[in-house]
Amino acid sequence: ITAWGKVGVFSALNNLEDITFSNEYATLCGITEAELHRVFPESVAQLAEKNGLTIDEAYQKLKEQYDGYHFAKDSEGVYNPFSLLNALKSKNYDNYWIRTGETQLVANLAQQVNIDIDSLLTEVSMPVDNMLNEKNYLDSPFTFLYQAGYLTIKGRDDDRQEYMLTIPNNEVRGSLSAHLVSPALGMEEGAARKFRGDLRSAVNNGRVEDMVALLNEYIFFKGNYMTMGKKELYFQNTLATVFRLSGYEVEVEKATARGRIDLLVKTEKYLYIVETKLNGRAQAALDQINAKGYADAYKNELRKVVKVGLNFSEEKRVIDDFVFEM
Repeated sequence: ITAWGKVGVFSALNNLEDITFSNEYATLCGITEAELHRVFPESVAQLAEKNGLTIDEAYQKLKEQYDGYHFAKDSEGVYNPFSLLNALKSKNYDNYWIRTGETQLVANLAQQVNIDIDSLLTEVSMPVDNMLNEKNYLDSPFTFLYQAGYLTIKGRDDDRQEYMLTIPNNEVRGSLSAHLVSPALGMEEGAARKFRGDLRSAVNNGRVEDMVALLNEYIFFKGNYMTMGKKELYFQNTLATVFRLSGYEVEVEKATARGRIDLLVKTEKYLYIVETKLNGRAQAALDQINAKGYADAYKNELRKVVKVGLNFSEEKRVIDDFVFEM
């Protein structure tokens, strides 16, 4: 993906110009949005027809699945060419590039060096000097993941001399998170695979009852992952991590005009607005969603909005009450 760094002061390569972070060359190895629209309109139309989508929906899904790579500060994003071309050829939105690598390595890495999984699935800060010069992936796992294409540049803080790194798109997010469930939640691989699959099926199809039952059975009954305490924040953050590990984009404490949404979980068909309570009532959480108009900002959302109130009982150590509206 990028230069690994020039090694050895006497290397024959030490006089090359390093263009790794140059805006001038930032789109060299990918396909830009303009190129996609200019070169492949017929292919996108065929993709849309096969998948029962409008042209605009087909472009948007391609963007979410394969776009998002940035190779310099404020550079234009590019699509992964291998994945994009395979999707247009096969007319399926599948995970293509990720299959050419070994994502199990990430799970092994997480077990060896105790990776901060919440940061990996949201945003990572990396000193500028570390971006190319780390040689041992165990010493700097996030540098390694950037070098391997699992993370990309989101921005740069010049004052701190740091890059902000993030997962580029849904193709990478889905494949990475699948391999992180087992080490993150302390489950055997088979149980982790079943839990993630069952939870995704429930969430993707709006089955809130099944979603709550699975969270209780696999996470809260067994005490996996959760750091128990007397603060609602522990419950909220555990839910956020579990949903991220299931491959979803999650926003915590999402600001609105009249308050903050505890959790916003985005799926292909649904947008979940989740309010949590500790030792309270689920109905009070749902009433808060409605009273503060949290759903108002999403009136034009193509996805169906689901408002969910959850209460966690500290005594029972489970979600003991929930209500929802669609």
